[in-house]
Amino acid sequence: MLFSKVLKKQGLFLGSSPAFGYKRSDDNKYKLVVDENVSYIVRMIFDFALENKSNTQIANLLNQKNLVTPIVYKNNKISRRFKNPEKWSSNSVRQILSNKMYTGNMVQCVQAKLSYKSMKRIKLDKNQW
Repeated sequence: MLFSKVLKKQGLFLGSSPAFGYKRSDDNKYKLVVDENVSYIVRMIFDFALENKSNTQIANLLNQKNLVTPIVYKNNKISRRFKNPEKWSSNSVRQILSNKMYTGNMVQCVQAKLSYKSMKRIKLDKNQW
């Protein structure tokens, strides 16, 4: 079995970047800890969702409060596909609300490359996650 698969089975994080609201531990690069700088935003999103606000309403509230978006916070190179990376969208809210990481479950190996030569990825069955 590959070393990375062993680490993943042990529940260690091997992704390129943690979910918004998390960061790598200073002591252990495979362990995630809460990023106190932005975790309050994630909590706010879930609180708004519990108040039955739609993703669009939540995005509008976050934009009114001028809160940093995941893309801007991670300081990623912003690709052209993002029309307005400084603004929250209903899609970015939906991604946070549907991310299993926020329920305390680390989910990895959801997708796999067909070949190291190809950029094409396929979704794996849940029993392979």
